[in-house]
Amino acid sequence: MGSEMCIRDRIDMNDIFKYEIKDGTCTITGYRPDDVAECIIPDMIDDAPVTGIAKYAFSEHRELVSVSLPKELAAIGAHAFYNCRSLRMIKLYDGITDMGDGAFKNCSMVYKAEITRVKGNMKCLKALMEELNQELRITINYDNNKSAVIVFPYYMYEYEENTPGRIINQVTIGSGVHYRECIGGSDINYVQYDRIFNVEKNIDVNESAWKVAYWRLRYPYMLSEESYDMYKTYVHSALEDIAKSMMRAEDYEDLTALLDIAVSERKEVSAIVETARDLGMIKAVGVLLEYEKGRWQQSRKKYEF
Repeated sequence: MGSEMCIRDRIDMNDIFKYEIKDGTCTITGYRPDDVAECIIPDMIDDAPVTGIAKYAFSEHRELVSVSLPKELAAIGAHAFYNCRSLRMIKLYDGITDMGDGAFKNCSMVYKAEITRVKGNMKCLKALMEELNQELRITINYDNNKSAVIVFPYYMYEYEENTPGRIINQVTIGSGVHYRECIGGSDINYVQYDRIFNVEKNIDVNESAWKVAYWRLRYPYMLSEESYDMYKTYVHSALEDIAKSMMRAEDYEDLTALLDIAVSERKEVSAIVETARDLGMIKAVGVLLEYEKGRWQQSRKKYEF
């Protein structure tokens, strides 16, 4: 029975992955499906831990939308996920110490990643951020059952010629470079990350500034009282615009979390309800009215004797 199960598992894995086992560890060398959006690479194949992904193993798989990497993975080869243009979500552990050049090159749709810490190493995040210059939302799961969610805004380089001197100047657009500098070898420097906001909030585009503030408030890991007040003041000042953005995206869970964080008076919710009505967002109106009813009826009951 055991041998039959082992054979069946092996056949299943061969249907999905090309792989090599050497010295008791497994390296993924290729990926067979061309119509599966979600790829979960198992921790073990044929009783061997998956510790490597070879170069070009998943390249050009444009059907992939999300990929979950195994717990013991230590190395990702060059161009391993090159040109996975539909890839949006990456889940990984922090044991990756070697990420080859271009491992996630041309994966411009990736907008979020989740890292679970088991070895106290942030080299994998630093390497990932060097590959991707777009806005990214990163969830970091710590071993104390706490999580941080932080946004890294986009950046790009432009080059301008100083004609008289025939000098090419590099110009950085966006604050993403500065936020990425907060990634250390073992963790995020949260103090440095929060300090950047006051300086950079006015140059961020595509709503990055409020996303930085909102996610730090929602998951306030290592957030000082001073920084909390700074973010909250900013979010409150931009409340209607943030709410509009969330309603357009139908992010109602985030919308109610925003109201919990930033709203203290019922009239503020009523104003957002009117905005939703004016914009014809019927579902948003229903969500907001239900929220308003639940929150302030509950508050009123506290004073009933």
